[in-house]
Amino acid sequence: MDTLTLTLPPETWRRLKKKAEQAGQLPETVAQELLIGQLSPLAEETEREKTARILREASPQIGYRSRIWPMPVAQPETEREKLTRLLREAGVLSEIGPRMRQLVETTTVNHDEVVTILARAGGKPLSEIVLEQRVPKG
Repeated sequence: MDTLTLTLPPETWRRLKKKAEQAGQLPETVAQELLIGQLSPLAEETEREKTARILREASPQIGYRSRIWPMPVAQPETEREKLTRLLREAGVLSEIGPRMRQLVETTTVNHDEVVTILARAGGKPLSEIVLEQRVPKG
């Protein structure tokens, strides 16, 4: 067996030592195993070859003629996606229709103009009207 001397950056050496401690081995042993694993013939195979090999080893009865379709991996919902889904399920959130979308896209009034127009209208603020019309729960 040949000997190899490596000079590692401090961060790499720290990670190697940590990995070795977790495995209960010397850092030199872990480094050797990592190099052998990366340079083995199996490490050089393509993803397609690797998948085919794993399938052959795991299920010899499947054979080469079977078609196995990979299942998409579900990504975890973000907080925003979860909230949107819950509001839709509760029936309090929906997409705007095509007519309303057309009005929004073709309007020439900006936010400040809308505020000015509504301020001229007078009367109670909408928030007060909503509070008055709310039915007590329970």
